[in-house]
Amino acid sequence: MSETYPIPTALIASALYPGWQSCMNVTTEYAPIAESANIVRTWNGTAVNLTAPQFRLYRVTLSCDEDLVPPALAHLWPGERFSLVPAEEWSEPTTKPQQRAAHTGTTRIVDAHFVAGTSGRRLYRPVLDLVVTEPWRVSVNERTKLHSWQLVAEEYAHPSLGA
Repeated sequence: MSETYPIPTALIASALYPGWQSCMNVTTEYAPIAESANIVRTWNGTAVNLTAPQFRLYRVTLSCDEDLVPPALAHLWPGERFSLVPAEEWSEPTTKPQQRAAHTGTTRIVDAHFVAGTSGRRLYRPVLDLVVTEPWRVSVNERTKLHSWQLVAEEYAHPSLGA
């Protein structure tokens, strides 16, 4: 009889095949892509972003410093697409439209005191359609057998485009 071991992360990314001893203590960094900003000044000095709203996309960097087994990165070449549901919630004001689709059952709304409510802040785990934009990196320490790795991706297209 084989034993099953719990997956040590809430991150959902079947392309990475997270599993026992991998994706432990993953750090996820989000930032707007560089092309999301084309700031110019008008004749009176007011800053204006000339970039189309379809460029409001995110760059996502996944990294980990002490995995016993790295995730399955070998098939994720630049240009490959994969889906990611991060382990952490995104936070948005309820006065604005929700930016990304929420993973099933992850949306909740809290007020300024972090009590469940109908307005205030929307918390949810987004479903992101990503494309690998840089070669991934893996390194291993020979003595400790601990792996460090990094994967950089960007959203494939703006959700409004239905790509």
